[in-house]
Amino acid sequence: MAKEREGALTRVKVAHTTPKVSHLRFADDTTIYCMTTKAEMRCVKEILVKYELATGQLINIDKSSMIFNQNIPAELCEELASILGIRVEQAFSNYLGRSAIIGQSKSSAFKKI
Repeated sequence: MAKEREGALTRVKVAHTTPKVSHLRFADDTTIYCMTTKAEMRCVKEILVKYELATGQLINIDKSSMIFNQNIPAELCEELASILGIRVEQAFSNYLGRSAIIGQSKSSAFKKI
């Protein structure tokens, strides 16, 4: 992404053994990863606005949410969420009927499949 090349958006590690990422896509869903700064939130907001203008598709804010690392103060979470106008959730919920967090035991996470 251009914002990454400009240094305005920072890639982050989502797990110890993974490469740094700024976003992941699956079907018509996108997960965006960034640092917890006002500057990066404004950058994400700019990207989302440009996406809407370029595609003519509106982002459904009611289906959007933000999740922060548990070490981030609640006041900062709310302040950053207000930049995007998106609600804060405490943890990932289900995605496509499965827990979005697999954890250490992959066999127990997928044993019903």
